[in-house]
Amino acid sequence: MNENNKQSAIEDLRVIRGVLDQTTSSLRGLAPLFWRLGLVWLVCALVLLYIEGGAVLGFLFPKIHDVFELFGAASMPVCTGVRIFLGAFLVVQCILWQRKKTSGELSEQGRRLLGLWQTLLVLYLCLYAVAAVGTRIAEPDVMTTTEAWDAWQTCSLLKMLPPVLFPALPPLLTGVYLEDRPLQLLGLVVLTLYLAAVVISMVSIVMVAQSGTNAPNYLMILSIALALIRFVLPPASLLMTARRIKKLEKAG
Repeated sequence: MNENNKQSAIEDLRVIRGVLDQTTSSLRGLAPLFWRLGLVWLVCALVLLYIEGGAVLGFLFPKIHDVFELFGAASMPVCTGVRIFLGAFLVVQCILWQRKKTSGELSEQGRRLLGLWQTLLVLYLCLYAVAAVGTRIAEPDVMTTTEAWDAWQTCSLLKMLPPVLFPALPPLLTGVYLEDRPLQLLGLVVLTLYLAAVVISMVSIVMVAQSGTNAPNYLMILSIALALIRFVLPPASLLMTARRIKKLEKAG
């Protein structure tokens, strides 16, 4: 009887070992891809946070306004250049990820996970591009026509939706797929912050439209805080996912 139990335990250990080996193999090669994208995105996000976020903070707290004047009159061109560079870099990453999927270097599970991130990143880029172009087209006539104002508001809200697709959903879905609680929690936290920003912005717009006055101070503070946090959420999500995947590899 004891011999049978011993053999059963050994067989269970072999099954567990096989599952761990399969998971480790499937994750190998994914972490560097997320590290590279996350680090480049982080640098761009910090520049944008310094310029755009600094403009908001400098307006709210005039005493620290000069701290954010490093780029001076070149601030807007720098922002535009950083956004163009980041957009181009993300497109290039989508292409490189596709080549990585077809190179045979990843396991079937690894290709599925990378394909999930790639699909959501492409949707993110498409939605953001549509919203950005729509906002730019409507902006000159915002103060003169109702149609332009409505279009500008719609596109401004649409800009808030792409981050829900990327990077909020990928770590959440990856955590569900790998049954990894930390990745699930990461995705839920990022998703909650983005959805909160969208809801607060919509509520503020509705309150302003109905009453003709500014939104309450607490809503404005929350909206500004979430807007500043959103700059660093995408790279932070990527880097934390890469770190977690690396740990899962070592645990295997």
